[in-house]
Amino acid sequence: MYCRRNQERGLPAQLQEILEQSAPKPQLVILDQVEEILTNPNPEIPDEGEALAGLLQQALTHDPRRQFILGFRKEFLAEVKTWLKTQPGMDDVGVFLQALDRQGILESIQGVSKDRELQRKYKNLEIAPGLAERIADDILHDRQSHQAPLLQMLQRKMWDEVAGLPAQAAFSEELYGAVRQNSLGGMLDDQLKRLAARFPREVEGGLPLDVLAFYTTSGAWVASRSRSDEELQQAYPHIPHIAAFKHALTALFLLTDSATGQPGAASRLAHDSLAPLVAGRLQASERPGQRARRILESKQHDIAQGVASFKDADDIAALEAGRPFMRVWTPEEEAALYRGKEALDTQRAREAAMRQSNFDFAKTRIEEAILHLEYDLAFTKTVKALDLNYEQEQLARLLEEIGFVFHACGQSDRAREALQALSGLGLPQYAPLAAALPGIINQPGFLPLLETLEHIPDGAAPLIRARYLPEMIMVSGGSYLMGSEEEQPIHAVTLDGFSLQKTPVTYWQYALFLQQEGLQVEKPGWGRQGNNPAVYVSWEDAARFCNWLSAMEGLQPVYQMKGEKVSADWSTNGYRLPTEAEWEYAARGGVEQKPYAYSGSDDLDVVGWFRENAENRTQPVAHKRPNTLGLYDMSGNVWEWCWDWYEYYPFDAQKNPIGQSTGSDRVLRGGSWYGHPQYCRVAGRLSNTPGNRYNYSGFRLARTL
Repeated sequence: MYCRRNQERGLPAQLQEILEQSAPKPQLVILDQVEEILTNPNPEIPDEGEALAGLLQQALTHDPRRQFILGFRKEFLAEVKTWLKTQPGMDDVGVFLQALDRQGILESIQGVSKDRELQRKYKNLEIAPGLAERIADDILHDRQSHQAPLLQMLQRKMWDEVAGLPAQAAFSEELYGAVRQNSLGGMLDDQLKRLAARFPREVEGGLPLDVLAFYTTSGAWVASRSRSDEELQQAYPHIPHIAAFKHALTALFLLTDSATGQPGAASRLAHDSLAPLVAGRLQASERPGQRARRILESKQHDIAQGVASFKDADDIAALEAGRPFMRVWTPEEEAALYRGKEALDTQRAREAAMRQSNFDFAKTRIEEAILHLEYDLAFTKTVKALDLNYEQEQLARLLEEIGFVFHACGQSDRAREALQALSGLGLPQYAPLAAALPGIINQPGFLPLLETLEHIPDGAAPLIRARYLPEMIMVSGGSYLMGSEEEQPIHAVTLDGFSLQKTPVTYWQYALFLQQEGLQVEKPGWGRQGNNPAVYVSWEDAARFCNWLSAMEGLQPVYQMKGEKVSADWSTNGYRLPTEAEWEYAARGGVEQKPYAYSGSDDLDVVGWFRENAENRTQPVAHKRPNTLGLYDMSGNVWEWCWDWYEYYPFDAQKNPIGQSTGSDRVLRGGSWYGHPQYCRVAGRLSNTPGNRYNYSGFRLARTL
């Protein structure tokens, strides 16, 4: 029975397994590659040689008829004898196996035609006259090579070619020429596959070819050359296991050496014919080590002059990927790579800055279009910005917002177009939206879509809700004195709790209604900006907006409108205008009732926009300080419509007053951007015809609790 050492298991364990086999018991056991106990030791079996000798002694004591053959290279004879001497009564006979000579090669080839048993096995194989001699001459041309493995490989491959043929098998000159041309290449491929079982990372990286090339000459005529173990260590200091790796190449008959571990030990390729083959594979291989080697070689002249650098990002990536699987680099090569990486980093930083600048410019233009309610333009610019292939998630949030606005405005096709563009980005968080979109897009109201968007991680839903839906502040009920020295009579009012919008209705919110209802309303001279309060709003417009928004959110409308007649159902949960009493109560701070002249302060400039600071126009909401309830812009910016018909105050105390049932003018409160401070007081009042629109009139929403 033949057994070759396995480094992981160790020869003692392998031999023990053989000895424990059931009958028939093997009487002759060949243990090969014994020297690997020394050249490729297993750290977990530190006394493997002594253990093997002990097991052999036990086996021979139990059955003296057994015979064991230990195969190893002759330079390790002394070490093997030392192991055997540790066991008493161990007799051994040393036999040196000489390398194949010419006669041995001829006998190996011609023997099949002279032995009847071999003739039957190999189908009366014929050997062309003179072929055996030619093969012997070719193999012996490089006397330091491994002749036996080469001969074995040649004969095996030739037999594989003819074994399946229907005609009589024959080894011809033509067959030998074809096989010989590919035999070394086939052997190299086969051995590298075997090497990969032990060194998978190194083989994948291309280290074997780099190490084999280390044992070749450079120049036009490539040949094998000897290298000492010291030279190998100096060439591959970054690979701690290079000695074990070299030994593996030797065990696979790719390298041959003299006295490993001895002074002056040197190695070379196993056969001279391997040298040009390795050189060719080195140029053809796409493994990282070979790609990096070719890149370095292409720059060697400039590297030697100290002027080379690698400017191509792919080349630099290839060099860094292949570097662990190559011989050590020279300082000049290191410097060239450093210059290349430094230049690439500078270039990448410049490109990144340019990409960021282009993106920032595009995003700013998109946000400006959204601010000015130009959503078609914003959509066009967003789609174009996607071509930058940069910050896609930010652009996706803009598409969410644009798609929501199209949907809320009743533009289903445009909404579908914008929201479907999200699925084309390949961002996983938008997959559920793509699946749900067909069932959502035609539903009434915008809450189903908004609720779907709210399930998207880090999406635009919070911004959409804050920008396009009113944020309501709870106002607890209580009593206060309504009116002032200028607005007489001062009278007691008691109110139940209600909610009031945090800011006046903005153009972002109001424009949805205008678009869906198809209303053509005059624009202010400064243009419509989404974060500014809506103006040119009549009282009737505001009431219709309340009902529209209630329907969009699935709430019960408060107002019944028949021509110019408007009645209110105060028990419903929809949006409405605040009563004048609710407005003043909230402006004064609700239950706390701060005695400020303006809502939140005695300094109007702190809390409101008016003639002296507004620059002759409305300003973005919530940019001044809020009052104690967290309400913004209750003083200044725009006059705000209230429910009530304008009338003189009553003298007696009131409970949830809603004013008269008829009248000619409706109440506005709070002052505006063009007004003087006295008009911005919490008690200040104004009246106007319900159907009139002005560039200073707006509103905010209320709801009954």
